[in-house]
Amino acid sequence: MTCKEIQDILLTDYLDGQLDKQSADGIERHLSDCLHCREFLAAARKSLVAPFLLSEKVSLPQEEVWKNIKQRIEERSSEKLPARSTGDIFAKWRELIFIPQPALVLSLAVALILAGSLYFRSINEKAAETSSSENIQDLAYLTDESTVNDVEEESYGTDIEQYFF
Repeated sequence: MTCKEIQDILLTDYLDGQLDKQSADGIERHLSDCLHCREFLAAARKSLVAPFLLSEKVSLPQEEVWKNIKQRIEERSSEKLPARSTGDIFAKWRELIFIPQPALVLSLAVALILAGSLYFRSINEKAAETSSSENIQDLAYLTDESTVNDVEEESYGTDIEQYFF
C-alpha cells in the first residue's frame, strides 16, 4: 500500500481501533519502516484524539434519550396555534388577488402577443382574399395592349410620367 492509503486508514479505522488484527499488523509494519507516516500518526493523535481524552464522557441510557425526544414532541404538539386575526385573512386575500409585477408584465406580454397575432392573421386573410382578384385585374390591365396604346395617346408630360401613369 502507498503512504496515502496508509494515512487514510490511520485517520479512519486505525485511530478508532476498528481494524482487524491482520490489517493492523500491516499498518504497524509500514509505520516501523516509514518515518513520514509515523510523524503523520503522531500529529493525528495530537490534534484528533488528545483533546477528547481529557473530556468528560457523557452517556445517557437509550431509554432516557427516547423519553426526552417523545416529551419534547408532545410539548410542541400540545402548544396551541395562535388564532388568526381578520387582518391576517385580508392579507392572505390581497396576496391572492394582487399579482406580483413580474408575473403581471409576463401575462400582459403574452396577451399582447396573442392579440397581435390574431389581428394580423385576420388582416392577412382579408388581403389574401381581395388581393388575388385585384392582382388579376391589374395584371390584365398591364398586359392589355389596347390600354397601353390609350395611355400613350394621352400626354402626361415626360416619358417617365407616361411610364408610371
